[in-house]
Amino acid sequence: MSQILDQFDLIENAVPQLAGRVNREHVAVAGHSLGGFTATQLLGARITDPETGEIADLLEPRIKQGIVFAAPGRGDVLNGPMADAIDFARTIDFSTMTTPALVVIGDKDDSQHFTDLGPDWHADPYLLAPPPKPSSPSSAPNTSSAASRATTPPKPPTRTPNESRPSPASPPPTSTPTSTPPTPPGKKPHGNWPPSPPSTPSRPASRSAHERLPAWIFRWWRTIWRSAGFSRREICRSRTTHPGAR
Repeated sequence: MSQILDQFDLIENAVPQLAGRVNREHVAVAGHSLGGFTATQLLGARITDPETGEIADLLEPRIKQGIVFAAPGRGDVLNGPMADAIDFARTIDFSTMTTPALVVIGDKDDSQHFTDLGPDWHADPYLLAPPPKPSSPSSAPNTSSAASRATTPPKPPTRTPNESRPSPASPPPTSTPTSTPPTPPGKKPHGNWPPSPPSTPSRPASRSAHERLPAWIFRWWRTIWRSAGFSRREICRSRTTHPGAR
């Protein structure tokens, strides 16, 4: 990560679309699982070499904030079958992780292959980091949860003994619907009351295929018939059969 930050000029020159678009004053780091473990060290957490006792301080001051997803917690509770695979995490110290970070855990993320502490083990980067902290960790059902960003509900206002209670607001007046008085027997109702139901327009009767043909077809037929020697009565009979002819 430090090498990437050292070569920002080279990266912008290699990718022209990035030129002038990289905000070097607001660099963040994010990591998941063992990548989150690396992110905690860039944010200030330290580990100690068990053989030499040397403390590895990988804090990167150019990184201003971070996001840690399901990172391993403290190392003194590693007792699972794969605990030896992350033996380097046994000496992790989160008390020096001072860079602001959002720690995200899952309420069903039970890493039993590392520890039997349960899902809360992944909240150690938040719980063991130094204050100030925005809030206590919270979890969302069946998904992930942010250890920060949780808000507490506002407290109800306190009331002194001599303070009068506000009177409950009166309900708004309800308007009663007006109705037409009943018509006495033997008299006709005034106006159009009661209204008659709307009439449904009747659809025209469907015409046959011959009636839907355009009139020019029948005029063309009439010309053919006359040229073929048909009588006028046969032409009139065809006109009666096909009203569309003119």
